[in-house]
Amino acid sequence: MKFKNILSQIFNGLKKISYQWQIYRDKSFASSILKFFPKNFLLVIFLICSFIIIFNEYAANNNSVIYRNNHLYSSNVGAIYKEPIEFSLDRKNVDQDFDILSIKFATYDRINDSDYTLSVMDKNNVVYETNFNTKKFGDNEYEDFYLNDTIDSKRLKDYTVKISPIKTDTSNNITVLCNEENGDIAVAYKVSKSPLNISTFIIIGMIILFFILMKIVNERKIIHEKFLILALIFIAFATILTPPYQVPDERLHYLRTLQLSQYNFSKTPSENLGSREIIVPDNLDDVNYSRAEATDAVTDVGLIGDSMVEGRNIEKRYNSSIGGSAVMVAYLLPSIILRLVDCFTNSPLVLFYTGRLVCLGINFLLTYYAIKLTPKFKNTMLIVALMPMSIQSMISYSYDGLLNACILLFIATCLKMIYDKENKINKRYLSISVIMLFMIISIKLPYALLGVLYFFIPSYKFNNSVKKTASIFIVLFATYLSTLLLSKVMSIGALTTSVVSNSGNEQSNFTYILNNPLEIFSIAKNTFKEKIVFYIDSLVGYFGYFSIKMHTIFQYAYLIMAGGLILTEESNFKKKERIFYFLIVLTVIAGIFGALYFAWSGYQLSYVEGVQGRYFIPLILPTIMIFSFRKKILTIKNSTIFSFIDIILLNYIILLLVYNF
Repeated sequence: MKFKNILSQIFNGLKKISYQWQIYRDKSFASSILKFFPKNFLLVIFLICSFIIIFNEYAANNNSVIYRNNHLYSSNVGAIYKEPIEFSLDRKNVDQDFDILSIKFATYDRINDSDYTLSVMDKNNVVYETNFNTKKFGDNEYEDFYLNDTIDSKRLKDYTVKISPIKTDTSNNITVLCNEENGDIAVAYKVSKSPLNISTFIIIGMIILFFILMKIVNERKIIHEKFLILALIFIAFATILTPPYQVPDERLHYLRTLQLSQYNFSKTPSENLGSREIIVPDNLDDVNYSRAEATDAVTDVGLIGDSMVEGRNIEKRYNSSIGGSAVMVAYLLPSIILRLVDCFTNSPLVLFYTGRLVCLGINFLLTYYAIKLTPKFKNTMLIVALMPMSIQSMISYSYDGLLNACILLFIATCLKMIYDKENKINKRYLSISVIMLFMIISIKLPYALLGVLYFFIPSYKFNNSVKKTASIFIVLFATYLSTLLLSKVMSIGALTTSVVSNSGNEQSNFTYILNNPLEIFSIAKNTFKEKIVFYIDSLVGYFGYFSIKMHTIFQYAYLIMAGGLILTEESNFKKKERIFYFLIVLTVIAGIFGALYFAWSGYQLSYVEGVQGRYFIPLILPTIMIFSFRKKILTIKNSTIFSFIDIILLNYIILLLVYNF
């Protein structure tokens, strides 16, 4: 009770501040303007901070990048503290003059306070010179130098750069990253843009849209599913502003969808879904105009136009096999639509975005129905569904978006059966939950353990506990058996191969753990120590191939809001049920780490490699269900939740715009 009292006192104090803010907001001379701002005073402060961050992000990235080497720099020129370094600006494929030189420095992961001189020379003539201090330099980050004049791209061989130390020592210096193969220094060339450009107008439009949505939230009593529809405007912009393949493994998922769309019923499933040639436009690669998976990639705007042009159909083989797997169900609906659209056009960009919009539509409708259906945890579902990383999955070909939506709808139908007042099981909700569980098992098996939520349905709805247990086991077994059967059907026609010993990581690491079971604790400790920050980043907002990251303030604010829902939601689960489901969640987590350690991590690696924070998105709702109190301690207005999400979405969209274009 003492803990509850402390929390109550804190939140009562915050309520008083917000109440005074609302009085001022409604009655002051500026009320006509302030009605576009959040009712909650803390969110007003949060909004001001977000606008400061938006301005800084935009100001730092409001330039056109015309060149950046896509090499992953793993080497450097050595500490610059005695002798100067000099390098040429000559690079290939630079066809535009520039006036901003960016250099990628390394600080040895420490704060330095050293001074240097940077000189740009045209042959032997100094055309630009400046002194700079390294105190604010980040490790492995580009620093911009605004030149006095433009550099002639046709005479790059004549230009050199010299970095000379002024005040340094052995523990107070920096270095410059370089290509280990040819020694090229990590540089980028940019062109200054006018403040009034298309990006500026889009940002202004997004801010206006944000305030309109804020006004609607403030003045109307909007239910959760209606706010989700309003948020669809931001989600649609995210769909457009996230370039093709800029979601992990999206290229593979797209190619699988294309392959399934060309299913030939005269051939066996294995022949259709195994490794084979598929028909694609000869300009399909132009869709990758953002150079996905390339470090420091620059979006090639010219390729956007090229990818819209209808190409000549060719046959090409890709490593996109889905034979013998039930996961093909995740690609079924998008593939059908692609098959239809392909009858009218083979424009790579039109095909790609048509399928993407279909994926968005499916995932959004499932999420919408889940939030509409659930009798409890609507705030939590909305927070999970509109988390920026959730949106990235929702708008892509990746089956993670479908998995998240299916888990939300499965839990929603189970909660409906648990809390509704009917004396019998609702067959409609049971059927929906079984279909969702089938999809979950087909996509990623470990999450199927969440299906034990069936056991929380009151026994009287089955007449007695014996019938309940028997019915649930039959449902679980039949659903799992169906996925196995589908996998077998998809394997028809596959060549039978003899089993050979596997000396790869999976077998080796599995044997290693069997022989050294206590190493599990050391691996878990090292993984937590090495990766915890990355897990947090990639749970909330670390986009693309981990090249675009939301500001830390937004990430932790989202986690605090999600964690705070434990105090605002109500859960009638019994103590035994909570413990049981918590063990299930831990088992799912262990399954994720175990699978990635055996199949992905290097032999005897001291930590688990390959796990990303987004893998835990489906577990947020079950975790809050477990730890919520029987009676909520705090009350948060829906408008507060909606306003908070609105602020996050605005920053997410602008972040995508300034970094991708």
